[in-house]
Amino acid sequence: MINIKFLNYSIIIILFLTIPYASPELISSEFNHITPLIIGNSNEATYSFEIKNNQDHKDRFSISTSEEYWSWSININPSVVEVNKKSEDNFLLKIKPTLIKEPGEYIIPIKIKSINNESLFIEKEIRLNITSYEDAINYSLDNLGIINPNEETLFKVNLENNYNLDIKDLRLVLESEFFLETQEINLSKLEKTKKNFLVKFDGDINKGEHHILIKIYSKENLILVKEEHIEIGDFPNLEGYEMPKQSFLFSSETIVKRNNGNSIVHETYSKELTTIENFITTTSEPSSKIREGNKYILTWEFYLSPGESKTIVIEKDYRKIVSLLIIFIVLLGLVYSYKKKEIIIKKDILSIKQSKDGVLSMDIVVSLKNKSRRDIKNLKLLDKIGHLVDSPSHFGSKEPKIIKSNENAQMLWYIPILKGKSNFVVSYNVKIKHDRISNLIIPKAVSKYLKIGRKKIVYSNRIKPFLK
Repeated sequence: MINIKFLNYSIIIILFLTIPYASPELISSEFNHITPLIIGNSNEATYSFEIKNNQDHKDRFSISTSEEYWSWSININPSVVEVNKKSEDNFLLKIKPTLIKEPGEYIIPIKIKSINNESLFIEKEIRLNITSYEDAINYSLDNLGIINPNEETLFKVNLENNYNLDIKDLRLVLESEFFLETQEINLSKLEKTKKNFLVKFDGDINKGEHHILIKIYSKENLILVKEEHIEIGDFPNLEGYEMPKQSFLFSSETIVKRNNGNSIVHETYSKELTTIENFITTTSEPSSKIREGNKYILTWEFYLSPGESKTIVIEKDYRKIVSLLIIFIVLLGLVYSYKKKEIIIKKDILSIKQSKDGVLSMDIVVSLKNKSRRDIKNLKLLDKIGHLVDSPSHFGSKEPKIIKSNENAQMLWYIPILKGKSNFVVSYNVKIKHDRISNLIIPKAVSKYLKIGRKKIVYSNRIKPFLK
């Protein structure tokens, strides 16, 4: 027969051996509350805790909770704590719900476990309280009296934080059938503040009482909502819009004003034009047109009964003035191009000698320069010299055609093409004899060519070698 008593003792021993071993003598811990209160899920409950390591070696510890508490976020920095042998150290632990929970007290089990020895651990319970956003935040809307929805309206929302805790990452929404406005907000400890919303009404607006909602969100969760009322009065409602059109050298504006209210509206529309714009602009007949200095002011003044509208058309046609300007520029360019000197001729005496019998020997150089960038074709360069003793000579590689008549000679050079920004230089030697050397004049050289089908003639300078 099996000894029942012996069997019971065996079971107890086996169960004892299978239970994880916790040694309060080897490690111990104490928790102290710093901030054990959470408002909704906006802040963290904070605790300081001490781990005492009574072992003969340094150890590392992790902090965790059971899987059923997955909706709680536990943060400790560092995530794994290290404590030297025979010593203790303090750490900071923060915990908050990831979801909004019902107000009340919560107990969260915490397990501090040795990483080096999994059978060595301590289990603690953290107590915290969650209060509702309703208890934490007071909010209301200032009374605005009678509202004119044609004007921007300033709504003021009063907010008060009832707790000595920060409330962060909230979204304040002001919602009605006419608008939807939102702001991100944070409330510091015991803060009282006003949040302003400058609102423009939109849609069909009727006189009378209308409801408006104040909503507060934490992330995507609606945590608070309150209905308030506003009073909209009797109003005229003038709406206007402009339709601009733009094309090449032409623009137009169509201005439409419409009275969607319930009373007669008096309206004035003005347009300012420069002198040039006045010349090119046609409009609907204005009520008045006044000149002030270099400007013209056009004014349309009218009354609109409910449901009536007024259309004003303003057209600016730049094509006429641009066409005139283009013609003027082209003519100016042609005149400038025709009048502009493309060729310049310079004539110099390089050396001059006089013999005993009064004969002068002179080396003369003539330089023809193309100032323009275009090539000039079929030029003729003509130079004259008088009082000759002998025919001109020493022409180098560019000999002219010489036409001699008694004591005078004409030298003609043909230049098929003179490229832009280039020179054509010729030189020669002449021997002359003049009765009065002081009155000696070396005549001008001349060049001829065609430009825009018309003959152009350019002269060089005239030289007086013995001018005092």
